[in-house]
Amino acid sequence: MINLATKACVCGVVGVLASTVALTVPAYAQLTTFAQFLSIDPDPFFQFTNNGANSTFGLFGNPTNGGLSETSFAFATPNGYFPGTNRFQFGQSTSAQTSLTAGVSGPATFNGSTISQGLQNIVVRFTANNPVNGLTNLLSVNFANGVLSGKPSGGAGGVSVSLSNPVGVNAYQSDFLDFTNTANRTYVSEQFAISLSAVNNRSGGIGLTLNQDGYVDSFSANGTGTFSSNPVPPSGHTPQNVPEPITAGLLLTGLLFGWPNMRSKNK
Repeated sequence: MINLATKACVCGVVGVLASTVALTVPAYAQLTTFAQFLSIDPDPFFQFTNNGANSTFGLFGNPTNGGLSETSFAFATPNGYFPGTNRFQFGQSTSAQTSLTAGVSGPATFNGSTISQGLQNIVVRFTANNPVNGLTNLLSVNFANGVLSGKPSGGAGGVSVSLSNPVGVNAYQSDFLDFTNTANRTYVSEQFAISLSAVNNRSGGIGLTLNQDGYVDSFSANGTGTFSSNPVPPSGHTPQNVPEPITAGLLLTGLLFGWPNMRSKNK
C-alpha cells in the first residue's frame, strides 16, 4: 500500500514525456503547446501500482465518480470549445473528468544511475463537465509503448516517460481541435509532458525504487501536464447544431425570397 503520510516536495521536476518520431520538415519547425491541465484535488493524483507483470500507471480515481479524477483543463491555441482569436479568449480553463491507464511491457532495468520501466497501451481521456452543443471530448491520447525512467530514490533529477508512434499516426483526438492528416498537413511530432511533485514511494522515500519482483515499486505523486504538436492543430470541427456560414446564408436567402410567395398564396 502506498504510504501517503510521508508526502514531501521533490527537489527538481519529475516529468512524463510522450512524443512521436520527429522529422526535419522546414514548414513545421518546432513543437507548440496547445493544451494543459492540472489536478484540482490537492491529494496525490498520479500513482504507479506494483503488481509484477500486471503493474499499472494511472490516476487516483474517485470511487463515487466512476473511478475518474477531476482536473482543470485549458486550451492554449484557438479551438472550438472557447472560440476566440487571442490568448485571453481561448485560454480559459474548464473542469474535466480525467482517466489515464497504462500497463507495463516488462521488468525494469537499472544501469547504475537510472531506473527504466517499460510501459504500454497508454490511454488518456479528458471529458468536459460542460458540453458544447453536446460535444465533450476535450482531448483523447493513445500511445502504444513508452518508457518511464528516472533516478533512484534519493537521487537528483527527474522521471520521464517517452512514447512513440509512426509518423502520420496521430496520438490525439478532440471534438474541438482538428488532428486530421491532410495533403497540406501531416503531424510529424506530438508530445505529452507531465511534471510531477511529491513523488512518494512505498518505502516512505522520495523518487523511484525497484521492487524485488524486478518492476518499479509503487509510488504516488501530484502533477500538471502539457500537450504539444508539430504542426499546431487548427480549431476543431464546427459544433453540432450550428449552421455553417454558407448554410446560414442559404437559409436567410430562402426566407427573404420565399416570404413574398407564401404571402401571395395566402391571399
